Amino acid sequence: MSHKKFTTLAVAALLIVVVAWFGQVTNQEVGGVVQQQFTQQQLLLTRQAAVGIEGFLEERTVLIEVLADEIADESPENMTAHFMTVYSRSKGISSIGFANSEGVIVTGYPVEDVAIGLDLYATKKNVSFDRARDTGETYTTNPMLLVQGGIGSHIGVPVYSDDEFKGVVFATIDISTLSERYLADVIPKGHGQVYMITMIGRSLYDSAHKELIGKKYIGSFCTKNSSYAEILSEQMQETEGTGYYFDESSGEWRIVAYAPIVWHNHIWSVATSVPASEVGALVHSVYRKQILFIAIVIAIILAGGGSIVLIFSRWNRELENEVEKTTENLKKSNTELESANTKLKELDRLKSEFVSMASHELKTPLTAIKLSMDVLRSLSGSEKDIRTKDELLEIVDRNIERQNRLVTDLLDISRIETGTLKFNLEPVDLYDIIRESVKSMKDIAERKGIS
Repeated sequence: MSHKKFTTLAVAALLIVVVAWFGQVTNQEVGGVVQQQFTQQQLLLTRQAAVGIEGFLEERTVLIEVLADEIADESPENMTAHFMTVYSRSKGISSIGFANSEGVIVTGYPVEDVAIGLDLYATKKNVSFDRARDTGETYTTNPMLLVQGGIGSHIGVPVYSDDEFKGVVFATIDISTLSERYLADVIPKGHGQVYMITMIGRSLYDSAHKELIGKKYIGSFCTKNSSYAEILSEQMQETEGTGYYFDESSGEWRIVAYAPIVWHNHIWSVATSVPASEVGALVHSVYRKQILFIAIVIAIILAGGGSIVLIFSRWNRELENEVEKTTENLKKSNTELESANTKLKELDRLKSEFVSMASHELKTPLTAIKLSMDVLRSLSGSEKDIRTKDELLEIVDRNIERQNRLVTDLLDISRIETGTLKFNLEPVDLYDIIRESVKSMKDIAERKGIS
């Protein structure tokens, strides 16, 4: 039975080892899957933010192009009403203005944010104006520091009336307002940061380091040989992806996902960055659940193995009790058999003694009868012989009776076999026995001449 217990425990231990090993392998696989899913989710959020910004910029560009058509036949004085309508209904536009065909800004809204009267040629700010006039196409500028603060880009649309160039309507897009609208809530506060850069690595928005806005990250925030610089280089190549970098300011590894923003001839890149510990927390959460599951499985195995051992132990005790009981019964049966054998031997001895005695006793009356018959044959008819004859016949009769009793006792074998034949010790008159025996043999002895 101990062998069965050992086998059960060995199987249970093997199952525990297999479950633990499988759990370890599963944990590693799950950790990789969780990390991959996390980065993919982060990339999806980043891409969604990039698409939102692209859509916003395109909408504002189309809106200014429509505005250019609306004011084509309006005088500068009447343009202001149109500007006010667009400004009030469109968030993200910080100002709208109009420069006439001579390159002078003649109207705009809000007035305080538009340099009315500024001569673009005199201030050498006419490059974008000339490009719009010469190409007849909408232009957009690189992000720049605005006079009113913050960073913005300009949209310029040429205005024509009957193919006559009348000037350029322009609008300033406040990138700070745009970023707060589409980027501020991408990552919950305290769980990461969102930033946006130009193709030369200049910061347009950074939720964690606002002091870097307008500056280049490489040199201001990280070194050229850092892992973060490698990520920034990837972003500046109009690519989409994920990666890891070491944050030199916080001293921790971070996971970054980035996606490009394409607006006319400008390419920016928006990115989300979270501590690698965020993934670790998710993985550890999964690990805890896996460990709990493994612990439950091991507990079930141990409980099952323990139950089997207990069942085997109970069976073992029952078998031992049964064997002990059977052994006791066998011992008792052997004792009874030995006792019966002893009794049989005793009965056999008594039977032998009885048969020997009965044989002797049978011969005695037969001898007396035979001798009496021999004497009777030799008697004559005298009176004395008649008396002798009567005595002899009496002897014969008595011995026949005795013989009959002996035969009856001898034939009752069942009494001997069952042990019911008993010899009783009792006082007898030896004189009578001797006298009877002498009397039985007296006449015969006299006839034989024996005295």
